[in-house]
Amino acid sequence: MAQLFLFTGENAYALLDEKRRWIHGFIQKYGQDNLVRLDGQKLTVRTLLDEVSVLPFLTEKRLVIVDGLPKCTKEEVDALVQNIHPQVVVLF
Repeated sequence: MAQLFLFTGENAYALLDEKRRWIHGFIQKYGQDNLVRLDGQKLTVRTLLDEVSVLPFLTEKRLVIVDGLPKCTKEEVDALVQNIHPQVVVLF
């Protein structure tokens, strides 16, 4: 099952609408307590790794939304992919 999603494209409205749909659906199914939003411009790779490796609290899924893309190396991206907890979904 895919755990890492990258929303990209030139249609900002469609991207925002799809992100809202994901958030709304997640909150309805799992609640707001396991939804985390992070600012990609201010985010360090270490903080991101900490957030994606934590298992959900009292539910089966956790959604981590990163607004924007943080600067990182290929090795850091590989570490991110390897350290995502199986019950965590990451959305960029």
